[in-house]
Amino acid sequence: MNSLSLWQVPAKWLRPAQGLAFVAFAACSAFMTYFCMYAFRKPFSVNSYTELDQEHWLVSFKIALILSQVFGYLVAKFIGVKVIAEMQHANRAKTILWMIVSAELALILFAISPSPLNVIWLFF
Repeated sequence: MNSLSLWQVPAKWLRPAQGLAFVAFAACSAFMTYFCMYAFRKPFSVNSYTELDQEHWLVSFKIALILSQVFGYLVAKFIGVKVIAEMQHANRAKTILWMIVSAELALILFAISPSPLNVIWLFF
């Protein structure tokens, strides 16, 4: 009797799936992945950060946070298209989980870093 790993269970019934079953699985997976990652993308929206604005800065602190996150997201998209698309199937799930843990670590470092320097962590 073969024991199946957690990653092989969906592959067993998904491999022969066609049409509507495959489309439904792919659509639900994409939506749930995006929905779960939304919390990682919006950590700064609960505060106005007006008390951190300095007169000598070119942009407000919140705008700097948004720009840092957007540029990080842009770089991540290009890297993701290249790296994830060319990656071996067996390594893909582990790599995606590693990226999620890295995003959480960057948010923790964002929270504990002093105010002008924490913009860097939002990029990652």
